[in-house]
Amino acid sequence: MQENTTSNLQPQYLVLARRYRPQTFADVLGHDAVVTTLKHALRLQKTSQAYLFAGPRGTGKTTLARLFAKALNCTCLKSESEPCNACSSCQEITESRSLDVQEIDGASHRGIDNIRAITEGAAYAPTSSRFKIYIIDEAHMLTKEAWNALLKTLEEPPPSVKFFFATTEPHKIPSTILSRCQRFTLRRISHSLIVTKLQKISHDVGLAIDETTLLRLADYADGALRDAESLFDQLLTFSNGSITEGVLEEVLGIAPFDWLLELDRAIDTADVATAYKISDRVFYEGKDIGHFIEDLCDHFKTMLLLKLSIPLPTACPDERKKELLKITENISQEHLIETLALLAEAQKTMNSAASERFLLEWLLISIVRIKRKVPLALIVKKLFELQEKLPQASHIEEPKPSQALPEATKEPVAAVPEELICQVERKETIVPRTPHEEECRQENLIRFAAVELGATLSKKK
Repeated sequence: MQENTTSNLQPQYLVLARRYRPQTFADVLGHDAVVTTLKHALRLQKTSQAYLFAGPRGTGKTTLARLFAKALNCTCLKSESEPCNACSSCQEITESRSLDVQEIDGASHRGIDNIRAITEGAAYAPTSSRFKIYIIDEAHMLTKEAWNALLKTLEEPPPSVKFFFATTEPHKIPSTILSRCQRFTLRRISHSLIVTKLQKISHDVGLAIDETTLLRLADYADGALRDAESLFDQLLTFSNGSITEGVLEEVLGIAPFDWLLELDRAIDTADVATAYKISDRVFYEGKDIGHFIEDLCDHFKTMLLLKLSIPLPTACPDERKKELLKITENISQEHLIETLALLAEAQKTMNSAASERFLLEWLLISIVRIKRKVPLALIVKKLFELQEKLPQASHIEEPKPSQALPEATKEPVAAVPEELICQVERKETIVPRTPHEEECRQENLIRFAAVELGATLSKKK
C-alpha cells in the first residue's frame, strides 16, 4: 500500500527577494524618475511599443517591467495609475501564469529560431488581456541574427503587442534596436534605502538587528537590493532571533574591523610582523582575499575623505568615525593617496597573480612601511629650501691681495700640451643642448639629488 505523503508536505518557502518584491509602483525604491514617467504614460495613454530597462544587477529591471505589464493589462487601474492586484489579470501576472505576459530568458532563448517563434506568436491576438507583452531578460545575450529577425516586428508590431527588454549590458545591444526603444537607466540603490527596506523586513519577521550591521550589509551588497535581501535571508537562516556584526562577519566571511585598526597601528611603528599576522589570519580563516582588499580600499578611502573634511558617501557609525579621525591625525594626505594607489595596483594584478597569499603579504608590508617612504613632493620641496639657503655665486667674495701667495712660493707653470688645447677647443665648439635635452638633464639631476637627500635623511633618523 502506497503511503500518502501529500499531507506531510510543508508549504514551499518563498525567499525574501520574492516575498518582498514590489507589487505596486509605490513600493519601488530609488527610481522615482522612471516610475513617474511610466505612470504618466499610463495616465495619458502614450505607451511605446518597446521599452529597455538597463542597469546593474538586482536594481529592479525585471520588477519594473512586470509592474508596467500588470498596469497595462489591469482591468481596475487605480487613479494613481497603480495596478489593483485584485483582478484576474493582475493575479495571473503576479503568479507568473499569464498567457499574455511571457517572460523569456535571453540567455537560453538567444537564437534566431526562438525569435521566429516570438514573431509568429505576436501575430495572434491576446487571450484575455488588453496587450500581449514579451519580457526578454538578459537581452544582451541574443545573437545578431536573432536581433535582425526581430527588427521589423519591433518597429511595427501589431497594436496589441509590446516588448520589454531588461539588460545589464546595454552597450551590447545593436543601435538599430536601441533607436526603437524607450530606454530607462536604473542606478544602484542607496545605502539608506537598502537599510530602510531591511529594517522593515526584520520588523516583519521579528528579528533584532542593529543599524551598524545593516549598514555593513548594505555596503557589502554594493547597491543591489536583491543581493542585500538574499544575504539577509542567509543571516535569518543562521541566526536565532538576533544578528550582530560578528554573525555577519562569520557568515559572509568578512574581515573584522579590528583587523583594519590593527593595521593602522602597525603603520605608525612600521611593524612588518603585524602585516604577516594579518595576512595569515585572512588566509587560514578562509576570508576572501578580494573582498578583504575591497575592505581596505573602503577603509583608507574613508580616512582620506575624513582627512579632507569631505562628507562620506555612506553612513558611518559615530564611534567608528571618531576612531578613524584619531588615526588620520598621524598619517598625511600623501601617504593615504599612495596607499590607495597600492591597493588599486593590487586589484589590477590580482587575477594574474601566481599566489594570492604572496600578493596580500607584499601589499600589507608595503602599506605598513608607507610612512617610512619619503614622498617625492617632499623631497623636491626640501631641495628648493636647500637651494634658497645656499650662497649665490654673486655673493662670493674675491680673495684679497694680501691673501695671495708670495712670489717665492709660486712654482713655474708647465707648458700645456698641444693635444689638451685641441680637446678644449673641440669642447667649446659643441652644439648647445636643446630645451628638451636640458630639461631631461635637470630632471636627472633632481632625481639624483633626491636619492642622496633620502639616504641622508634615513641616516639621520
